[in-house]
Amino acid sequence: MEAVAVYLHSTWRSSSTYVWAKFRPDGRYLCLFEPLAEHLATATDAVIAAFRPWSYAHHPEIGQPYQTEFLPLLRPEGGVPAFPADRVYHPYRAEPDDALPDLAAYFAELGAFARRRGQIPVFGLVRSALRVAWFRRHCPGLHITVRRDRRRIFLSCLRQAAKGNRYFLERAMVILGNNLDDPALAPLRGVIQPPPAGLPPAERDAFLARQAHAAEPAALYAVFYVLYRLAAAQTGQCDLDLDVDRMAADPAVARQAERRLAELTGADISFADCRPERYDDYLGWSEPFFADLEARLDALLPLPPASPPPVPDRQPDGAADFATLAAAGLARERDGRFGEAEVLYRRALECRPQEVAVIVKHAEMLSRLGLHAEAAERFGQALAQHPPDAGLCANLAGELAALGRSTEAEMAFRAALALAPDSGELHAKYGVALRAWKRPEEAVCQLRRGAELAPGNAAIWNNLGKVLMELGEIDGVHAALERAIAAEPDQPRHYRSLGECHRFQPDDPHLAALRGLAGRVDTLSDEDRIELHFALAKALDDVGDTAGAFDHWQRGNALKRAGLGYDEELVHRRLAQIRAAFTPQTVARLSGAGHSSPRPVFILGMPRAGSTLIEQILASHPDVAAAGEMDAFERLTAARLGPRFPDGLAELVDEDLRQLGQAYLDAIDREGGLEGAGPARRVTDKMPSNFVYTGLIHLALPQARIIYARRDPVETCMSCFTKLFSGSQPFAWDLGELGRYWRACDTHMAHWRDLLPPEVYLEVDYEAVVGDLEGQARRILAHCGLDWHPACLEFHRAGRPVRTASWAQVRQPLYRHALGRWRAYGRWLGPLLEALGLPGDDAPDSAASSGCSSAPQEAARPTASR
Repeated sequence: MEAVAVYLHSTWRSSSTYVWAKFRPDGRYLCLFEPLAEHLATATDAVIAAFRPWSYAHHPEIGQPYQTEFLPLLRPEGGVPAFPADRVYHPYRAEPDDALPDLAAYFAELGAFARRRGQIPVFGLVRSALRVAWFRRHCPGLHITVRRDRRRIFLSCLRQAAKGNRYFLERAMVILGNNLDDPALAPLRGVIQPPPAGLPPAERDAFLARQAHAAEPAALYAVFYVLYRLAAAQTGQCDLDLDVDRMAADPAVARQAERRLAELTGADISFADCRPERYDDYLGWSEPFFADLEARLDALLPLPPASPPPVPDRQPDGAADFATLAAAGLARERDGRFGEAEVLYRRALECRPQEVAVIVKHAEMLSRLGLHAEAAERFGQALAQHPPDAGLCANLAGELAALGRSTEAEMAFRAALALAPDSGELHAKYGVALRAWKRPEEAVCQLRRGAELAPGNAAIWNNLGKVLMELGEIDGVHAALERAIAAEPDQPRHYRSLGECHRFQPDDPHLAALRGLAGRVDTLSDEDRIELHFALAKALDDVGDTAGAFDHWQRGNALKRAGLGYDEELVHRRLAQIRAAFTPQTVARLSGAGHSSPRPVFILGMPRAGSTLIEQILASHPDVAAAGEMDAFERLTAARLGPRFPDGLAELVDEDLRQLGQAYLDAIDREGGLEGAGPARRVTDKMPSNFVYTGLIHLALPQARIIYARRDPVETCMSCFTKLFSGSQPFAWDLGELGRYWRACDTHMAHWRDLLPPEVYLEVDYEAVVGDLEGQARRILAHCGLDWHPACLEFHRAGRPVRTASWAQVRQPLYRHALGRWRAYGRWLGPLLEALGLPGDDAPDSAASSGCSSAPQEAARPTASR
């Protein structure tokens, strides 16, 4: 294999440093990235001093290597050829070819330097995406595109600006501003103010940079979208295209990229740790905002179309016709290489756009890759050209459901069932969708019919068991899950589901089956291994094997944590930013500005802290309806306020908050599953993570009640650690991270305790409810402005669905025997106790009985945040 230079082309925040750093452990490569190349000529002590903290702050992957590996190269004695000051190189302009020959010569010199050291250069060119074609012509080597979704790139750069790093926004403005003479970009002169004629280049750039204001996100996104489109048009110029988002979403795509890199370079690189861009969790923008703006830009600017990503193992010239491409796509699909298959099917459809079979295949690949909007469009296209087909209707319904378009999805499901009324799988899919739409009774009917028609389908029985759990039909849950196990005895998730309502015995055949599966755990997928560890841990806990149970919980949690991109520092910093934004002055200015409805009751805090118990107490009152856990407030905050929360809080006006409150009220009526609940005076929302938005909830809905569900910290964290959550709880899979998150949550809520009116904010301790149910129930009802009702003491008799991990507990009368359960595992909880700030001697030397009836003393709680 010929050793050639490797060029990684990207735009900012595209995870190019992640890919670049993969080459570093291989001593055959000399890794240089563009900022280093720019500074090689002026590597003075001042430049080095300025660059070192920058590298640590913005590129932690190279902070330490910078000092140990790269810094010596920058010194004159290091031998790297300097870029002469009189050579032409402007990194922010897509200059014509005749302006860049010196740059080509310089990269050739760097390549020669690397080869004299017996190494191959790897260049991370984070601003080269607009001149890929030029690099391909003038810099021989392997050229790779590293890219991400344009919206994620924009949100990431905007988030950087919110943290004070405006570099990306300013440089984007400068790049486009310096190229406004391009006829394709001329219409942008209304967005970007051209600099006065005759300004020197440095002053010209400074003038353009000053126009990058984070307060104008629509104008800035226009800039980023145009840059992305210009760069995407050159994607096809590269030898390999690495789509980081798809690698993160689909392990098969990541494995394909690894194989192709090995073929091209011989490098043994793994992308198993590839994760979605972390800022997506904290900055979300509505689809209509992006779609509308992009449509207007597409109509305004004659931008070149994006080149399709090059297909690895390209077909020979002349062979890339429809049949060849479709066959190659099918082969990639069978190998599990769904990202490649999607590209091949797309290219095949360029040859024959009306070929229904390939349209369907393309839609299926899009769905596997999580691209539901495109998949729905393709399935709709297939239906328009095909006789009525139940399978296509069902597939379309699934994509519409994933997009939250429930009315359209239900119509598609009904159309499918009209065509194939005896399809058990169709009834089951419809049942799963009905469950997601909080219509469990209808879901049970569909799933039961599905099980009748397809009695050997274990997944249908498992889903039926889950819905029956929500409805509290314990006998039905047992029967359904036993049928799932009988149909699929080697699937760990069925045993874990059964464990939610089943106490294992030492001679339990299901425990023996789980032990048998553990003996061949290496044959299972990571997902099934996680299910097995949690299932076996619950079974061993039931029979008193605390050491074995904790070992399996530890393994299951470690596997789960390894698959997540949780950024603990970012989460804690964001909470601090929110508290800093909500000053008494700001809250006083905006007090009463939101919607005046008194209906919502927000029950929030840590998971497993008693929020479901509080909800059940309230929901047993005839004037209260329970909406369960809703993500509406977080979703609407992201869509409506975007980067204005929390940093732009002081700039909000009354109408912003009133509209946010109204949108939330509309959402609970539409999504809360309240049909038949009547005109309830109060509606509960028990999404625990709403604690992040406590202050904003009060401003948007000043008459809403907020209840902080609090429980002993060790009990709370241990309960989280032993539960395989179905939703995203990225902090919950490591004992140290879990303990620090509990403290962060409690510190956050202490801020609102001091700031919000007492008639709005209430703290309820789980241990206090266990010790005095009636007294605490009266206190909760009074806080919500409700008269006493004795049914609130009989919450376990309520027939309403319960869709949380606590479904089994709230179906029983309140009991004390679980208090202090953590002490049986105290010997292994050192990292948790340390994170919580508890002394190590709180953990006993020997495991205590798991039936300990006394709760840890109040004094054992962390005091820093109380």
